Amino acid sequence: MTPSASDLIRRLRAPAYLIMAVTSILPLIDLLMAISPMHFGTVMWRFGAVGLISSAIGAPLLVLVLIYALALLSGDRKVVITVGIIAAIIAVLMIGGAGSFALDALQMKSRVNPVALDKFKGASALALVKLLVMGVSAIVLAVSAFRSAKLMKRDTVRVTRPSAGLVVGQASAPKPALSERADVTT
Repeated sequence: MTPSASDLIRRLRAPAYLIMAVTSILPLIDLLMAISPMHFGTVMWRFGAVGLISSAIGAPLLVLVLIYALALLSGDRKVVITVGIIAAIIAVLMIGGAGSFALDALQMKSRVNPVALDKFKGASALALVKLLVMGVSAIVLAVSAFRSAKLMKRDTVRVTRPSAGLVVGQASAPKPALSERADVTT
């Protein structure tokens, strides 16, 4: 007997979620180690940290999309909602980081050697574009996840809704099918 697709997805879920979680969390830990100790009050530190984050967030966001896809296939509504929340947080951080990065780049520009100014502007613009693109991508993922979770809830309600009204302690007879009703009236 060949297992069905839903059986295979169910078997894939636990190891896939674990591997994808580890794959996205470990690079973020490496990133935190690279930007430690944190000096939020220092322009140079903020500029460098946000620049590193702009390069490092792509892989975890891709893994989040894969988790979302697996959650949709397996019908894991809670995981879909969790993906939506995480994507919304990433979106806020990326868009907010873009604004902060732009201001920090303007402040850092005066400290850059005039010979390296063109390279600094190019790298700053690229990092800013990465932050904005990843932020918009995270918004799209969050909106999609929340809409999917809403649809998943609606489908669940439709499946579990009883077809006849039932009062506690009183059973109702099943209603005849539409074709049977037509026969009775004619």
